[in-house]
Amino acid sequence: MKAGTTSMHAYLGQHPDIYMSPRKEPRYSGFTPDLDSGSAADGRYFTRDLDEYLANFAGAAREKVVGESSHTYLHSAQAARLIHEFAPDARILVMLRDPVTSIHSRHQQQVWMGREDIMDFATALAAEPDRRAGRRMPDAPYNRGLWYREATTMAPQVQRYLDVFGRERVHIALLEELATKPVDLYRGVLEFLGVDATFVPADMAVVNPNSELRSVKLQQTRNRLMRVETAVRRVMPGRVFRALSAPLKMAWDANKRQAPRSPMPPDLEAELTSYFAPDVASLSELVGRDLTVAWPRFRKPVAAA
Repeated sequence: MKAGTTSMHAYLGQHPDIYMSPRKEPRYSGFTPDLDSGSAADGRYFTRDLDEYLANFAGAAREKVVGESSHTYLHSAQAARLIHEFAPDARILVMLRDPVTSIHSRHQQQVWMGREDIMDFATALAAEPDRRAGRRMPDAPYNRGLWYREATTMAPQVQRYLDVFGRERVHIALLEELATKPVDLYRGVLEFLGVDATFVPADMAVVNPNSELRSVKLQQTRNRLMRVETAVRRVMPGRVFRALSAPLKMAWDANKRQAPRSPMPPDLEAELTSYFAPDVASLSELVGRDLTVAWPRFRKPVAAA
């Protein structure tokens, strides 16, 4: 989550040999049954019907590569195996970022989506033991996404895909490099996918930058109304539904604004750096790359003799 997947999805979708699903995150629960509780809220978040999922690719024509982008597939302990059973020749692109900024961004995104009712980041982290026991959970989809430390511990998640697909079918890309050298990183992804790597998108602007809500309560109201929206969508023609829902969409869009992320208290930042350091070391060894180059907070100090 918040590791550049939306931007990468848009860039890949501009390539003439690649078809990316119009819906950026189909989140097919057939790949992530451990994350779908079966609740009505999760039914609004995940795609449960296989035909509905496959409809995301109905527009594909002669493209060499067909894909989609769902961050939940990394968090799920079952997705790698189930995706492999469904499409053993699939190629897996994993987008990662510095885990300290990642976990902070994850919390803010959950607040922004109205799925997190603890607005203070440190308090939300402290609530994790209760939440793992099923307490203090809001009435929102994908509640396991509020287990912030688990969701942001990356080495075990990447290991699952390497074990199932093999290294030749898994490619790691970093958000930090997408920001500093986007064309080079994009070219590496195209080479991995086996398509023309000389193509450069006409538009490589950042997609889905950090935002904040003007009113959290309004977003939570929207989430509750989505139950009605889902039911109406099933019985109303799409064109009519879009016309009638347009004013509401304008209200929801007006409730967000682009804004820098609020700073993290230095003591909490230091605590999280210490917490994730072993995971970054394991991940570096796993992918055969020193990730502290991109994530310098994890570099060990060197004492001069």
